[in-house]
Amino acid sequence: MTDEQKQNIFKTIRISIMVIAVIIICSRVWQFTQALRSQDSLYTTDEGFGVSGLVDRAEDVADAQVDESLVKYTKDINWEYGDPSLYYEDFSDIEKALDEKSNEITEAYFKPKVDFPFYFKTKNQYYLPVLKEIRDGKISMEEALEDPARTIRILSFDMYYWVTNPDRQNFAYNDIASEYYIIQRTKGINGCFYKFYCVIDENINFKEIEESQNAESPIQYLIDNNAKLYTRVMSDNMDGYFCYYDDNGLGNFLKNKYNQEFKPAFFEYSFKEDRAKYYYSVSDPSLKFAATDYGDLYLAVLAQRAMYEEIDKIIEEEGYGGQIAHMSIPNKDNLEMGDENKHYDMSQKYDNRTIVNEVYDGGYDTSLLLLLEEKEEIDYAKLQKISARIQDLFYTNVAEDEEIWYRSELFIYFYTLPKIEQKIVVDLFRRDMITETFFRGMTESIADIYVNMYIVRVETEGFHYLDVRAKKTEFFLDPLGDFETLMSLSKRDFEDRFKTTRLIY
Repeated sequence: MTDEQKQNIFKTIRISIMVIAVIIICSRVWQFTQALRSQDSLYTTDEGFGVSGLVDRAEDVADAQVDESLVKYTKDINWEYGDPSLYYEDFSDIEKALDEKSNEITEAYFKPKVDFPFYFKTKNQYYLPVLKEIRDGKISMEEALEDPARTIRILSFDMYYWVTNPDRQNFAYNDIASEYYIIQRTKGINGCFYKFYCVIDENINFKEIEESQNAESPIQYLIDNNAKLYTRVMSDNMDGYFCYYDDNGLGNFLKNKYNQEFKPAFFEYSFKEDRAKYYYSVSDPSLKFAATDYGDLYLAVLAQRAMYEEIDKIIEEEGYGGQIAHMSIPNKDNLEMGDENKHYDMSQKYDNRTIVNEVYDGGYDTSLLLLLEEKEEIDYAKLQKISARIQDLFYTNVAEDEEIWYRSELFIYFYTLPKIEQKIVVDLFRRDMITETFFRGMTESIADIYVNMYIVRVETEGFHYLDVRAKKTEFFLDPLGDFETLMSLSKRDFEDRFKTTRLIY
């Protein structure tokens, strides 16, 4: 039996098990599919509850994700990146001056409406073409801010305020804050990220207020001075989230589990989870992850970064650097539940291959996005070597009687766009290399089971950029096998053997 036949059998078994599990466990999903049967011809075959109909439905769902992205982001992406050369220019001085003026406007709005001491720290994201217009003297900063929908891509501020009564900590839920949010949306600012930091102090310390305001990081100053601090977030990217700085023991639990010191992390704009708290390791503050009393994603973010760094190195060494954007999503489909309770001594320093194979012992869904100019030929020899070397990263297995490379589902997509934009896409994927910071939501339908069987897409700006400004071809490759198997193929065999038109077959 060939490796390809074995892999097809494995996938068929995997699909069948998932369908049976969903039918038994999730009656809600069953009801959903019954409704679809009456409405969708994909479900009205004589074969009844067939896999083919579900796969077709999954393909429709996947296409709908891209269509939704186009509707939502086309205007925004084209305005921001219409002149790709601006992405590489330094507008930091203009942005800082705009932040100061925007901060004054926001404070002026709130000042007559509240009766407690407060201040703001603004750090907006501005559209690049407007920054160029200001730099070239075509408009003033005041004129730019008078047209906020055209100027501000994400309105972002931190509000620090002091109250004596704990009942007033929920200012973010106050009509004043809610009204401000609605006003900005009415003005056409769709992206927003407001953080409200409340300090509760029976005797308000005005010296503390002044010193924190002048500190490089007000929030760190308040933490270091043991302020009784509460936070709240309002954003277009998530529901409001109330976060006690007191972690109720979760930090100690993580410390005992990983032999590392952890501290609560503060939200970033990309975080979407509202049922968990976020933490970071003191030894590596760059990796933030969600944690609850039933699990955490520390090992997942470690594994995702390790895979990114190793794949990036392979791509560079094989001569496709700057032309392949990529992401790798850790998954635990094949792990037993008991594995979640393992304890790891993360005070040790592990190399990337050890993290990929042993520290995180799940599987990986990896997507390579090859970026080509019009009429540029695909170098299949490079892709063959890259694919083989990615499979060669693995030396441990998930389950008995499986090939090691079963841990890695590898997909290669092809896009065409100009060279200058290719660099932007690669940079956006590098910026968002860590996506698995939050717990994924529950599956809504059996079609979702299929479309999420292999995670080949995340709603990051890199994908939105490709949706809007690049042309995607209608096929991808799924190289299967270990290093020796893949490298033993001729270039033509590699191309012919793995070209396909469907994600699930």
